[in-house]
Amino acid sequence: MNQYFLSNSTDGGVTWDIILVGNKMKALAYPNNDKIILGYETKGVAVSENNGVDWSYNNFNETQINIKKIQFINPNYGWVCSEKAVYITSDGGITWDATGLSNGWYDALAIYVRGVDDGWLVKENGDVFRFDPYGGSNKWNQIGTLGGRCYGNNAGITFADSLVGYAVGYNYSYKSTDGGYNWKKIPQASYRNINGYFVMNKQEIFLCGLKGILYSSNGGENFATVYYDGVELQSIHFSDTQYGWAVDSDGNIIKTTDGGQTWTSGNSNQAFPPSITSIIDKPNDEGSFVILEFERSMLDGINNSEVLIHYSIFSIVHNNAIFLKQVNPTNSTHYSIELPSVGDSTASGIIWSYYRVDAVTQLGSIYKSQVERGYSVDNLSPQPPSNLNGTLKTNRIELNWKQSLSVDVIKYQIFRSYNEFFTVDTLNFYYEVDDSLFIDANLPLGETDFLYYSVCAVDAAGNRSVDSVRVAVPLNTTGVKEIGIPNEFYLYQNYPNPFNPGTIIEFTLPQSTHIKLTVYDTKGELIKILANDRYNMGKHSIQFDSSDLSSGVYFYRLTYNGKNITKKMLLLR
Repeated sequence: MNQYFLSNSTDGGVTWDIILVGNKMKALAYPNNDKIILGYETKGVAVSENNGVDWSYNNFNETQINIKKIQFINPNYGWVCSEKAVYITSDGGITWDATGLSNGWYDALAIYVRGVDDGWLVKENGDVFRFDPYGGSNKWNQIGTLGGRCYGNNAGITFADSLVGYAVGYNYSYKSTDGGYNWKKIPQASYRNINGYFVMNKQEIFLCGLKGILYSSNGGENFATVYYDGVELQSIHFSDTQYGWAVDSDGNIIKTTDGGQTWTSGNSNQAFPPSITSIIDKPNDEGSFVILEFERSMLDGINNSEVLIHYSIFSIVHNNAIFLKQVNPTNSTHYSIELPSVGDSTASGIIWSYYRVDAVTQLGSIYKSQVERGYSVDNLSPQPPSNLNGTLKTNRIELNWKQSLSVDVIKYQIFRSYNEFFTVDTLNFYYEVDDSLFIDANLPLGETDFLYYSVCAVDAAGNRSVDSVRVAVPLNTTGVKEIGIPNEFYLYQNYPNPFNPGTIIEFTLPQSTHIKLTVYDTKGELIKILANDRYNMGKHSIQFDSSDLSSGVYFYRLTYNGKNITKKMLLLR
């Protein structure tokens, strides 16, 4: 069975003490610092005159009375709205009189009174009633209808003055400007899963629920979100124009001191939650991860009032907290964690990922950070295709290659030129396919002796690989001819250049020999050995991956037979 708690604070909401534990508490009023009136689903009303130390109960001689709302306009005069009647007291809750009693009250939802002889009532079906103290046995007369349902545990009706009023329900909210006779739906406050509301005046309205706290400064015409941390809020209340509180379903309380424009933790441990400082894309991946950084909780090596066990990191998806990772505290000032994102934002626009970090203590306390967001992109080029071959057939050239090893490749772009040293660019782009075979039937016979081809892989995010080793296909015979190999050792300029993160380094050998291909930084320090083996005569291609290097100038060197050839390349992040 679920238990309900009644807590009080004597320091402006900084600390809270449980003063009563019970079942199915439904409504609350506190007309002064000592007096508390509590409504139950089954036990009627409980009244305490000494701040919860002692209680007296009144069930109005009913069973399953189901109190919906309680309102007191002073310590003596108050109202109770239940499923079976609307009761009034003038002696502080000692005795109660029914102000309307019939089967028609079984769906009465809430009341709002402005004085001993003035009030409104709304039923779940949307009917609105006005109180008439001279109306005989039934003192409530219907004056209008909302035009739709108004329901929810914390739904209700309130008026800023004798004319302007609001009726707020879980999915529908309404406004009247003529004392409750006519109502219109508030579009931005409907279908928003509203649990609580507070009307500051005719223009300023606060709503709370699944989407945090919404605020309107123009009588409900427009609402803006002033607080949201991914947790559903249940109730909101202000003590004056500056100080207010809201509570979520876990009992966590937030507080405002500036009229609701900013909100912070309402307990004494407001410095204890960790704070997310940044969420950035993880570099050199395929759009699957982000790097989240957060500042430690004050309990992590600073304040030892509670023992911090760990941090729990959650992904917030459709207001649901999904556990991702647990991090042990290390007394560090900052933490940096790699987390999965909900989607790749490279090709289809930004897909936001929302995260929260909780500090969990040995006592079971949980201090939650604000929810923050970030996104990831695919910034890793796929590996190029390999083993490109071309064959001249009758009136066509057939190209085939070995597909890229990258799993997210969706197509291959083919480049063609009459020039052996062509550039892979838009001018030389020829065709694209989703397989590893292409037939070129558009041959410029008589215009050139050779056609030169290269193929690039393209991934789902639009990233293109470096091009494959190029082939030259003769147009006057059948077969494949690799691009001309000089009769000397030769080291080509890497391509692309500048590059990030991968580039291709090609070299030709006029004879079979042992070679060494190395990369150095500007200080002359060895960065990586790319090749150190015996290679056959011909042209060779080696891919250099710089994922673990920073931007800057690097040198690559081909060493053979005691001689060196060195070229420069530029890495740009």
